[in-house]
Amino acid sequence: MAFVDPALQHAYDGQRLYVDAAATLNSLRSAPQKSAHGFEIVCLGVGGGPLETDCSCYAIKTWGTSWLDSYVVIEGGSWLGGMSRVLELQASHQCAGFGDLALSSSPPSSANVSNLSGWTSKASSSSVSSKVGYLASRAEAFLISHAHLDHTYGLILASAVTSPPKPVYALESPLAAFEGIFGTGVWPSVVRREQSPEFARGVDAGTKPARTAQIHNAAADTGVGYVLRALQPRRPQSLTKEISVLAFELSHGLCAAACNGEGSGSANILAADHPHTTSGPHERLRSTAFFLTNVATGQNLLLFGDVETDRLSRTDLNYQVWMHASEAICQGRLSTIMIECSFDSSQPEELLFGHMNPAGLYEELKVLARLVAIRANTEHASRWDGALQTHALSRPTEMNDDHTAKRGAKALQGLIVVVTHVKASISPAKRPSADDFGAEHAPLEVGPHDMRDQIFRELLALEEKFGLGVRFVMAVQGMKIDC
Repeated sequence: MAFVDPALQHAYDGQRLYVDAAATLNSLRSAPQKSAHGFEIVCLGVGGGPLETDCSCYAIKTWGTSWLDSYVVIEGGSWLGGMSRVLELQASHQCAGFGDLALSSSPPSSANVSNLSGWTSKASSSSVSSKVGYLASRAEAFLISHAHLDHTYGLILASAVTSPPKPVYALESPLAAFEGIFGTGVWPSVVRREQSPEFARGVDAGTKPARTAQIHNAAADTGVGYVLRALQPRRPQSLTKEISVLAFELSHGLCAAACNGEGSGSANILAADHPHTTSGPHERLRSTAFFLTNVATGQNLLLFGDVETDRLSRTDLNYQVWMHASEAICQGRLSTIMIECSFDSSQPEELLFGHMNPAGLYEELKVLARLVAIRANTEHASRWDGALQTHALSRPTEMNDDHTAKRGAKALQGLIVVVTHVKASISPAKRPSADDFGAEHAPLEVGPHDMRDQIFRELLALEEKFGLGVRFVMAVQGMKIDC
């Protein structure tokens, strides 16, 4: 099950481009609850910019099924371009990718779509683009956490070739922002709303977007694009027959426009005259955490969009996610969390812009560890509420809180935390000279892995100090994760 080709060895202290999260957790867990496999993930893009070739995009299917049946896609920063790159890497054995497909052969023709089991036609090899087109056609639904371009750029470009129109799910605020890109001078109108009764009553948003009536028939008229469907916070929604989602609202800093151009995200959190609020002149930029559920097995996957710490946002939005996650962990339903860490510790908090650094990420994981410890050590479920409410009044906010470290020590033993959305560092350590590029030796390395390496080292140091039991994995384009 955990086959790893030696060629796929990852650079970060022996990590591999194939991760079997459930098997790892089971091998380390002493509790009776064991994690079954629920999902298979292929990372089509993992970064947060500025390289547009590797931005957030994850293909996800239920474990044990075929990619040629159906799957869902979370985020769309590098959608078709990311898939093309992954297929190229897979063909040269540089990543695990869509490992169960015989990608050296041709995709099934439209006249033979019943022969999907292994993509094993002996016909001559087709181009990568045709394989991308066919494999992408099997995507059944998309989810976006928010509308920033590093999460939607690929989806926007692909809208003109997405036929028939496919659903895009998001909470109302991100969905309205995504919708606002279309039908302007930025991109043609190839989206339409599919209004639920809750949305028609103005749930969550307060009012319906003014542009909906103007473009509601666009996708139907053109036969391409997307059908926009609003998710309601903390209400389960079926995506496919196999997968459902529960969406939680997150804070991604302050909206720059609402701050009169004075900055966004955490830049304003330390200023007394720029408090975070959910309305008024300092409007919060909303992002999303997605709890996916394998309907058949009950297994979960938790994937965060862009997010800042509760301490900086002055909310309990992350805490509400951790409350739900702690229950799933204690019941053996959650083995993997995918969460951002955009910057290393050299980035000051006032310039995180609604993101996290290693200290902030570990600060949040300590909150989760305490919640798991409380649940695990509370004999009767009826007592959980009181214990958790007591904890909510004393949530740790300092990284040097020794009591917190002791209370949550090893509580997350074996939990896989896949670190995403690293902001690639493209500035060289020194200014390259003409000799650097003209010499026979390799040019100066200025790729995205520099920042990943630093973040990984800092997270390992924090884990060594506090010992929550977390196994950190740095997401890489083409990585395959079973969880």
